[in-house]
Amino acid sequence: DQVGTITFNYPQQLNGIGGIMIPEFNAAFRELEYDDDIRVIVINGAGKAFSGGGAMDKLKEIGDDQQSGAVAPETFDMREISACNSWKPVIASVHGACAGGAIGVALLADFCICSEDALFVEPFANIAICPDVSGTYALTRHVNVKKATQYIMLADRIKADQALEAGIVNWVVPNDELEAETAKLCQKLISKPKNALKMMKQFMTQCCWGDLEDELRLEWMANAILTNSTD
Repeated sequence: DQVGTITFNYPQQLNGIGGIMIPEFNAAFRELEYDDDIRVIVINGAGKAFSGGGAMDKLKEIGDDQQSGAVAPETFDMREISACNSWKPVIASVHGACAGGAIGVALLADFCICSEDALFVEPFANIAICPDVSGTYALTRHVNVKKATQYIMLADRIKADQALEAGIVNWVVPNDELEAETAKLCQKLISKPKNALKMMKQFMTQCCWGDLEDELRLEWMANAILTNSTD
């Protein structure tokens, strides 16, 4: 059907992102990216949530930086989903919790469609570290700086309708219609000229995501310090 789907499938931990899941995610994404039969890529989550954020037990599968105690930068490297590394339309189809690094995943996708029960939160201020997976970088490119500061520093929860108003998501749909509405969006994109969409993504990359790699490195450096702080 020309649609490739990647599902966060660790429902017993609300699809926590970390450890071996990330290289597996990246490998699956690259496979879809280079498959000429695939026109659109969808990212979703199994079970009750899109993703509850970082899964610390999963991070231990890769291991920590021995000097700083901070997770190595490649552990949180989700650049494959960003416009700067994909020429295909990427859709985040979100239900339930979308927390922490999962917000970065949703924001780096080209489109985000969510169900009415979706709930977004950047919880990092509550655990004394900085946003990862481009959480600060991507959020400030979707909402105004005041709102981004509120969401990040206060760890405010963002309901689906608030996310729509703020520009975090494109559409909010009834819970039982998310899969069908995501499929409709896929077909609409498939009906558009492939090469034109590819060029559009290149222009969007130059405008929006040119320094993403630098931001990911800064996130890691900040959290290398904070994981050893007394906060």
